[in-house]
Amino acid sequence: MDGQNINLRETALLQLNDALSAGEAKVSELIRICQMEKQTAPQIIPSGWRIESDEEFCSKKR
Repeated sequence: MDGQNINLRETALLQLNDALSAGEAKVSELIRICQMEKQTAPQIIPSGWRIESDEEFCSKKR
């Protein structure tokens, strides 16, 4: 493999890493926004219902 191909691969990997980092930052921001909304949203629960905790919801087999 010549030097130019190595440089192109390295550049592509760096660009991919940057894109993944940006995506990760966006996901973190969306999670933060959702958590803030969850804390501030009024809890309107129909009579006889209850809200599962995240742990309960995530532990269920689907």
